Amino acid sequence: MNTFHLKLREVVRDPQFQKGLCRLYRYSASECVSGNGKQTPDIGRMRERDLIRALHWKGVDTRQFSHENSRADCFIDNVNNPLSIKHYASKRNQGFKLSWTADKNKADEEIRKFMRDGLCDNMLIVKLDASTHTVTFHFMSVDTLNKLVRKCAEYKEFDPLRLSDPYKVFKKKKISNDRGVEFTSKFLKEFYKNCEWSESFKGDFIGDPEDADERRDEMLLKF
Repeated sequence: MNTFHLKLREVVRDPQFQKGLCRLYRYSASECVSGNGKQTPDIGRMRERDLIRALHWKGVDTRQFSHENSRADCFIDNVNNPLSIKHYASKRNQGFKLSWTADKNKADEEIRKFMRDGLCDNMLIVKLDASTHTVTFHFMSVDTLNKLVRKCAEYKEFDPLRLSDPYKVFKKKKISNDRGVEFTSKFLKEFYKNCEWSESFKGDFIGDPEDADERRDEMLLKF
């Protein structure tokens, strides 16, 4: 049995890791703010990088590979442990992007592919609750994830496409940029209930744009 995720859980419980990660989150949040005070879309990728570097800092071997069909943000130890990282800061259980597609019509094709072939990566969802200053990690292995997807979609192996309902699990992204696939809010609730483990801790991860300006001023003063 592959237990790499137990190493992740041990690190997530480390108070030093928690403090360091929140500091990185705070820096990224201060950089990714638009003129109207809202977070810009690149905050998700910034947070993924923050988490990967914090794991590496605490001794987790995070690597980058090009692997067929994988959408992993990093691999733990080797190519057999792909990890997809999703940060979630919404107050509601809305979906979040699983993949981008060339156009919105390609999303249906992608959803059918997910049902037929399964997802390829272990998944770590990190929920950031600004109202309670709480960070919560939810981990699910790819085997458990695919079983849950098929269960929720009522997938039948003897007639997988006609009798299953993939739209109980997946939906086409509908907000400003509709070229992608998301999990449904109903499936997300099942994910949280059925994940292998979850860990929560308190932390200050909310960034202030003034912090970003002050950092630049300090750097310029060194010249």
